[in-house]
Amino acid sequence: MNKEPKYRKSENDKLFYDIFGYYPNKAGEAYEILSTAAYAIATSAAKASLNTRVRGNSGALHQLDGRLIIEEHDVLLEAKDYKSKIGLNKISEVKGRLSDLPVDCAVYAAQQYTSPARKFAKGTFDNGDK
Repeated sequence: MNKEPKYRKSENDKLFYDIFGYYPNKAGEAYEILSTAAYAIATSAAKASLNTRVRGNSGALHQLDGRLIIEEHDVLLEAKDYKSKIGLNKISEVKGRLSDLPVDCAVYAAQQYTSPARKFAKGTFDNGDK
């Protein structure tokens, strides 16, 4: 187990260390694990998995930070532990993957979003998209 990471430690890495007593091997992994666990607990998910690969309808292989089964819904979780705000390009990238994946919807876990990213997310939600 990795005691001291070689990457910049975020507040989430420090929290992860306080809970589990070690640091994950890669930057952002602590946030992926903590976010997936938090959503699984908050929604009483029947199943939660981390860092899974799913073949899309196109045949492309997609990496998912987290995947939850909530009631009968298959939910993709994307987690970003960035110091900067998450922009429209990152949100639209997940939207593009959603159209290829056999999942019902996505949850994007980040600490801050740009105004265009929030508007895009709200607009796609209001349109009834995944």
